[in-house]
Amino acid sequence: MSDNTEYFPNQEFHEQPNAIIDSVIKGYGNIVAHSTRNTIVNGDSNYVGEETKNITILNSSGCVVSSGVVGCVIIASSGVVVTDSGQMWISNNRVDLNPIPNIEPRYITDNYTATLLDDLIVVDAIGVNIHLLSYTDLGNVSKRYYIKNASTGDITLTTSSLGFDPITRATTITLASEETVTVQAWYQFYLIL
Repeated sequence: MSDNTEYFPNQEFHEQPNAIIDSVIKGYGNIVAHSTRNTIVNGDSNYVGEETKNITILNSSGCVVSSGVVGCVIIASSGVVVTDSGQMWISNNRVDLNPIPNIEPRYITDNYTATLLDDLIVVDAIGVNIHLLSYTDLGNVSKRYYIKNASTGDITLTTSSLGFDPITRATTITLASEETVTVQAWYQFYLIL
């Protein structure tokens, strides 16, 4: 069995003290600890701490990834500080990486304002209004809600943000009987998924 050495030209080994294992760093003024693994940085003045793994920073500047973080993606952002593993940031907004949460349903029979603790809201009464907090009221978190109308009539979803889509800016939508919708707070409106 061959070790494939015949395919590689004889080259002298040069130790590069600034080389970081399995990482690509592009841009000006980036500081990346030597103990980081599998890191990609494309931008300026970013910092990646010691013992980090699987970090991706693209088209971003002034972002900080603390020591020990594993699994982090930052895209088109500036000044983001990441201290916990498993986070994604796009345009300075944290993205919910839990598309199928550990769902604990909240059953509603009267008007209700959704909170950050809600994932699945099941409505079992006709004419109920579910109010979704604005993106800003949620603390600039990209929150996702699963809403099921289990009643025999219509229910209403409202928001004080700029609406349920960036075009019409409608602040009210109606769910028919047995209809389910997934909505996600994103910037100044809710995306209907």
